[in-house]
Amino acid sequence: MRSVAALFVLFASTLLAVPAEAQMAPRPWLGVQIQNGARGVLVSDVIPGTPADLAGMNKGDVITKVDAAAVRTTVGLITAIARHRVGDTVSITVVRKGKAVKVKALLERRLSADELIKRRLVGQRAPDFALPVMTGGGARSKLRLSSFLGKVVVLEFWSKDCGHCRAIHPSLAALQKKYKPEGLVVLGPADDNVKGLQAYLAKHALGFTTLHDAGSVVKNKYFVVATPTLVVVDRTGIVRYAGIGSNVVNQVADVTRRCLKKL
Repeated sequence: MRSVAALFVLFASTLLAVPAEAQMAPRPWLGVQIQNGARGVLVSDVIPGTPADLAGMNKGDVITKVDAAAVRTTVGLITAIARHRVGDTVSITVVRKGKAVKVKALLERRLSADELIKRRLVGQRAPDFALPVMTGGGARSKLRLSSFLGKVVVLEFWSKDCGHCRAIHPSLAALQKKYKPEGLVVLGPADDNVKGLQAYLAKHALGFTTLHDAGSVVKNKYFVVATPTLVVVDRTGIVRYAGIGSNVVNQVADVTRRCLKKL
């Protein structure tokens, strides 16, 4: 499994070789998902609406230069971008289909984790998944998200050792109880060790369906970097809200109510 840092390394900024005065300024970013390549830095994804996207960078590009300086590794690329300031325009050389192409990117402020997950998910079709349903005694048959089209679904990505997750379980259970007749379903994917999760659920009734996300596969699909992360999916399968932390429960409830009213 790839780490979150590897997935989003170009917005997880570095201070390596960055002047002290630049460390206090807002940190710039390109908005790409990257990994080390054979001849440079491979762009494995471009985040919509970011400097890289607006500059015309594509998934599959291999970044070889920033301005006139060659870059060979992800750390080298991060360091080169971090030397600049928000508002600077940088020239980036990429290899695309065997040809060198130069693009110019206007660097923007690095998004927070909460801003990023909203940018990646809200307004998009919720990534489908099929995960086993957990009980205190073990896993049952798999449940597929797309089987709930026509209903509103709230997802809570959580873990058994997350105190903030445990704090909002009663609120989510109450929300489902209140609005289940109108078509609300709450699902809780967790990527804990399956035996530890089974033991926890044998002692604690969450009040909504819990799922086992082995290997954090679904967690990564939803760009989850912290728990709890909550996502609201409307009746048509489109994400209408995504947020991080226990303090977003009221927003989740408000968006859920609005989605339920739309038939």
